[in-house]
Amino acid sequence: MKKVKKTSKTNKAKKTKSKPLKTVLIVHRDDTPQALKLGQDFQLYLANKKIESQLLSYSELSKNKYKPIYTLVVVLGGDGTYLSTVGHVKPSQVPILGINMGSLGFLTETKISDAYDSLDLALGQKLESRPRMLLDIRVRHASSKSFSETALNDIVIERGSRSQLVRLQIYSGDFLVQDLKADGLIISTPTGSTAYNLAVGGPILHPEIQGFVVSRVAPHNLTSRPIVFPDDLELKIRLSPGNQTAQLTIDGRKVLEITDQDLITIKKSKHVHHVLRKKSHNYFDLLREKLKFGERN
Repeated sequence: MKKVKKTSKTNKAKKTKSKPLKTVLIVHRDDTPQALKLGQDFQLYLANKKIESQLLSYSELSKNKYKPIYTLVVVLGGDGTYLSTVGHVKPSQVPILGINMGSLGFLTETKISDAYDSLDLALGQKLESRPRMLLDIRVRHASSKSFSETALNDIVIERGSRSQLVRLQIYSGDFLVQDLKADGLIISTPTGSTAYNLAVGGPILHPEIQGFVVSRVAPHNLTSRPIVFPDDLELKIRLSPGNQTAQLTIDGRKVLEITDQDLITIKKSKHVHHVLRKKSHNYFDLLREKLKFGERN
């Protein structure tokens, strides 16, 4: 008498047990009904494919303490919504697909007309996942309190509503780079080089450049110029003594007031951000489309 294999039922159970193929987070811009509607349509579209999804506005995402593991994040909005979303999902290092429902759209590059095609390509892993450099910032106070955050675009130290200029020292390791007096200072990644950095006359860095740029906002001298640093250097920044305060902004979000008792350390993060692009994507086409780069007046 032959023994019946007990593995058959077990194997059958494994085959019939259904699990979601992916969990997709959809983040929509708060003040745009069209973004909410597209997010709801995306949820129905994904449900028909038996793919789990969660739809949140950015304000809901910022209040949501429970963060499930997502395999894809879709942002419906502008670059501001994209950057804010990165700040909340960065520990998972999940790739993000940006659908442009804002104005400029450097990060949210995909047009609404291509939204479903791009979503299908992302689900099928047929988009390129391109790594983008992140910067880690740490603020340590003299009382031992510390603050840390990560930036995809830029870190800005500025005077804010104060009438006086900010005075600060910039160090590369232990070497003094500059004793500066200005409205502010911008430390920008290659991704963020086309944002605030560009507006104050800083250079455009190709996203694959292994470095970051430091630019000054309205410096109080004629010789101060932007400097591009290699990404293996660490910057240290202090406000000059004298009971000064300044505003620290990360990726457009005001996060902290700093004083001359704080030491600010900025260095390349060990993590990277993954932005999804079509294989036909061309960075220079993007510059021409968004910034009219190279066109004559």
